[in-house]
Amino acid sequence: MNKTIWKVWAPPKIKFFAWLAIQNRVWTADRLAKRGWDNCGLCPLCKREQESVAHLFYKCRYTLRLWEMLKVWLRLDTMDITTWPGERSIKDWWTRMSSATRVHRKAMASLTMLVSWTI
Repeated sequence: MNKTIWKVWAPPKIKFFAWLAIQNRVWTADRLAKRGWDNCGLCPLCKREQESVAHLFYKCRYTLRLWEMLKVWLRLDTMDITTWPGERSIKDWWTRMSSATRVHRKAMASLTMLVSWTI
């Protein structure tokens, strides 16, 4: 998994961010709270659930809508977004997302990383 991240077509800072996300090391509200930092804890996008890496990338209703629009725009009929909220970890989600299409695996992994960075 880690080797895949570094081979993706993306700037180094985005690769580093993805590497942190897969290890659950991004400073989201849940992680800040564990360190004793005051914060509201809610996702800044939907303001309904606690912000975590998993919520931010593939469980938030705002983010799911973004991925759905991207799916339609790129005509990725095989991508089943409805199953994402059930994913146990960001690593499982990343693996599934980056291999959504075998024909363009590296491009899909890059797209996943770049879109995640913009969220």
